Amino acid sequence: MSINSQQSSVYNQMIQWRDAHSNNMQEAQQNLDNAKTEDEQNQVLFDYENKKEEIGPNFNFMDGKDATDDKDYNEQLKTLGEGDLKLLDTDGDGKVSKTEYLAREVYDLGENATDEEKAETMAMAYLTYDIIDQQMGDKDSDGSLSADDLSRFYENMDKLNVDSDGVLDYGDNYKDGQFSVDDASELIPFLIDNFSDKDQLDTLTSQFLKAIQENN
Repeated sequence: MSINSQQSSVYNQMIQWRDAHSNNMQEAQQNLDNAKTEDEQNQVLFDYENKKEEIGPNFNFMDGKDATDDKDYNEQLKTLGEGDLKLLDTDGDGKVSKTEYLAREVYDLGENATDEEKAETMAMAYLTYDIIDQQMGDKDSDGSLSADDLSRFYENMDKLNVDSDGVLDYGDNYKDGQFSVDDASELIPFLIDNFSDKDQLDTLTSQFLKAIQENN
């Protein structure tokens, strides 16, 4: 699969934006862990919010196009889906298996992640994969994700809106071709709360943690 240079640019911009916010969040968490006074904690939070604004809290994947134009909107969603497929499809078979999806999620944690963090991430990724597969467009639920399935993930993130008052809104009529870092952080919990068996996540997490403890 190939994506043209314009598409690649939009996708790469999204990845850079996402990674910058992820690094900012991880750095803030580390600094909070090391903070010894309330003043130091407040300074960490202040620096985090400033950095978030500097990076840009919103990402517009329409890249100057009109979000109300269905053709342009769907083309840009396709761009993001194809970009994810190219990133995640390590064996080049044109689809993303659960193993490929989980491996990337754990890889993104970095080499300093603890076993517990890896286990919790794997459990969350396992359930998220099933949500995308079964609830977000892959009607045959064949155990693999296509570019269309991955595109629909971004469409759902666009529909999700975290207001300034912290209220979470979601609906088919809400779309503006952009999402915020707050939307991104809320999407997976929202999908799990609304489209999955919550007990399954707890069970999976416990199983992974038990397996790690038994193998140590």
